[in-house]
Formats: sequence, C-alpha cells, structure tokens
Amino acid sequence: MDNIFIIVMIFVAIFSGITFFLHKKYTNRTEIKYIPSLLLILFAVGFFLKAVFFSDNYENIAFLVFSIITTIVFFINLMVTFLLGMANKRKKK
Repeated sequence: MDNIFIIVMIFVAIFSGITFFLHKKYTNRTEIKYIPSLLLILFAVGFFLKAVFFSDNYENIAFLVFSIITTIVFFINLMVTFLLGMANKRKKK
C-alpha cells in the first residue's frame, strides 16, 4: 500500500510541476494550465474503459488501479490549478 502512495505522489509532483511551468510560461493564457488535468482525466477514462471492456484475466485489475491512481492525481492537480489561479488573481489586485 505504501508503494501506491509513493507512485501517486510522484505523479502528483510531475503533473503539478508541468502545471506550474505552463502557468508561469503562459501568464496571458489562463486556460493552458488546465491541459495536464485534461490529459489525466482522459487517461483515467481510457484506463477504465480498457479495464471494463477490453481486458482479460487479472489485467483488468491493473487497469482499474491505474484508473484510480490517475483520478486521484487529476483531483489533486485540479486543486493545484485552482490555487494557482486564485494566487494569480490576488497578485493582480
């Protein structure tokens, strides 16, 4: 169970770093920072669909775990994105 937590934290760090980089690089285009969140939810839905419809034996369990991990990382990354947006609004005032 500890390994899953470490994997989730690594993915959170990677995608939050990408979000932070996009936020700093494209300050005039605020919707760019939502791209990593969009990719994560697409991966989560894809893993879920693969697990339910296209997998055999124990492969579907692994894809369900991948789907859960990417969903958790999606929600954490979405919170980071919203916090960056709120901090940017406060900075502009």
